[in-house]
Amino acid sequence: MVATLTSPSLLIFHEDREVAELSYHLDTETFHLVYSADWVKKGFPLSPHLPLFGEIPPENTKKFLENLLPEGDVLKTLARTLKITSSNIYALIASVGRDATGAFSFVQQGQKVETSFRPIPADELKTRIQERATKPIVLWDGKPRLSLAGVQEKLAVTLRDGVYGFGEGRLASTHILKFSRKDQYLVLNEFFCMKLAEKVGLPVAPVEMVNLGERVLQVERFDRLWQDPEHIKRLHTIDGCQALNAPPDFKYQRIVPVGADRDLYLGPINVENLSSFSRSCLVPAKAQMQLLQWILFNLLIGNTDNHGKNISYFVSERGYELAPCYDLVNVTVYEDYHQELAFRVGETFILEEVKAVQLSEMAEEMNLSSRFVAGQLEKLCLEVLKHTAGISGDDLSVEETKFLQKLRENIEARTKSFLEQSALLAKS
Repeated sequence: MVATLTSPSLLIFHEDREVAELSYHLDTETFHLVYSADWVKKGFPLSPHLPLFGEIPPENTKKFLENLLPEGDVLKTLARTLKITSSNIYALIASVGRDATGAFSFVQQGQKVETSFRPIPADELKTRIQERATKPIVLWDGKPRLSLAGVQEKLAVTLRDGVYGFGEGRLASTHILKFSRKDQYLVLNEFFCMKLAEKVGLPVAPVEMVNLGERVLQVERFDRLWQDPEHIKRLHTIDGCQALNAPPDFKYQRIVPVGADRDLYLGPINVENLSSFSRSCLVPAKAQMQLLQWILFNLLIGNTDNHGKNISYFVSERGYELAPCYDLVNVTVYEDYHQELAFRVGETFILEEVKAVQLSEMAEEMNLSSRFVAGQLEKLCLEVLKHTAGISGDDLSVEETKFLQKLRENIEARTKSFLEQSALLAKS
C-alpha cells in the first residue's frame, strides 16, 4: 500500500529487512498492519495478537502501538514538544519509532536512516539533566529522543567506548538513564532493589549509579547487543500488556480503582493469565519459575507497582522467553504513594494481607503446588536476608544513608514475615 491523503503509512523494519507496512485510515481512525511477503516466509509475528497469517484486528494493532509509547506526564511533554495531541498515536510513533522498544523501527515511506553517532559531551549532558524541569530532556537537536514506554522520566542513549551519544541507523540506544524526583531517592531505591535481585539469583538488567551532576541510574538494555562498532543488534521484546493484548491503561488489574463495585471491573493483567502465557513459552517450566520468582521477590521488597508493563518477554522465530527483571523498586517506603497491589494475590490487593492462604490460592492459579511455592519463597527469603546488608553506594550523603537504612529495615521486616508464612504454606 502506498501512503495517501486519507491513509498515511509507515514501514516497519528489522535491521535492513522490511517487516510490514503500518497504515492509519483517517476516515475510520483505525490502524492496519500488513506483513511483507518475505517476512511472512522467514520472520515471526510482532506479538501473539498480530499473527503472520489471517486478518489482524485494527484494535490489536492500536494496543500494540500504544504500549510502545511513554505514559503520563512524559507522554504529555513529548506531545507538547511535537505540537500534537497525546492521543495521536500515529504521529507519535512516526516521530519516535526509529528506536522503539524491541527490535523494530518505524520509518516514513521513502526515508533512509543513515548510520550515525551524535556524541553528547559530559558538560552538555549534565546541563540538560539539571535543566530538565524547564527544558524537556526529550528534545535534542530539534529531534524527539524518547521512545521508551513508562511514566518515569528517562533518556535512551548509546554508550560507545565510554562516550554517551545518540545512535541512528544500524546503531541504537544501548542504555537508559533514569532520574530521581526531589527527595524521593528513587535512583538509590531502584539500584538497591536491582542489585539485591541480582544477588539472590534473579536475571536482571545490569545497573549502576553514575554521577552526571546528580545521581542517575544507568540501566543496560537487554534488547540490544553490540555486533561491531557500527552495528547494534536489536532483540524483540513485548511487555505483559502486549502479551495479553491489553492497552497501557489496563496495566493494573483493577480498571476502576474506587467504588463499592470496583472488583466487578478487573482487567486481563492477573496471575492466572500471566502464568498461562508463560506456559506457552519456549521452555514453559523455566518461564513459570521466573514468573513465580518475580512475583515473590516483588512481594518481599514491597514493590506494589509490578504491573503489566514491568514484565517482558523476548520474541523470536523460536518462540517466547521471559526477559530479565527491571523497574524493581520498593514502593512501600513512600507513604503517600498508592499502595494497592498491581494485581491480586489470592483474593487480596493488600500487601499486608498476603499470607499463606493467599499464596496457596496463587499457587493454584499457576498450577503449582503450595509446597513448591513455599520452598521457593523460603529460599528467596533466606537469600534476601543474607544480602541486604552488603549493598550500598559510593559517597552517600547523610540523608541518602538514612534512606538506605530505612529501605533495608523495611525489606528485612517484610521478608522475615514472609519467611514465617512460607513454613505455614508448606503445611497447607
